[in-house]
Amino acid sequence: MSKKTFELEPSKPLTAEEKEMLEKAKDYPYIPDEDSPELSEKQIKEFQRIIAERRKQEKKQTVSLRLTQKTLNTAKALSSSYTSVLANVLEKVFRDPDALKKYL
Repeated sequence: MSKKTFELEPSKPLTAEEKEMLEKAKDYPYIPDEDSPELSEKQIKEFQRIIAERRKQEKKQTVSLRLTQKTLNTAKALSSSYTSVLANVLEKVFRDPDALKKYL
């Protein structure tokens, strides 16, 4: 079994070849090395704690918004899951201080 590495670019979707390679990687045994050492029980518990905290912070809340009909129609025209479109727009604006300043 040979070692394969590649870098992911977050802005680009995975190619079919990359998806296939990742799918096959599920079946490979884990072999610790200097880049990926075996974790101690303490480290595993810390990772689990961090993951649980992130999930808690990322949990979406239901809210009500008042939108113009034009805005609602535009969102619906973009996707059948228009509420996700609206949520994504809000998330991106609130995470970008310069964009947020434009609307305050």
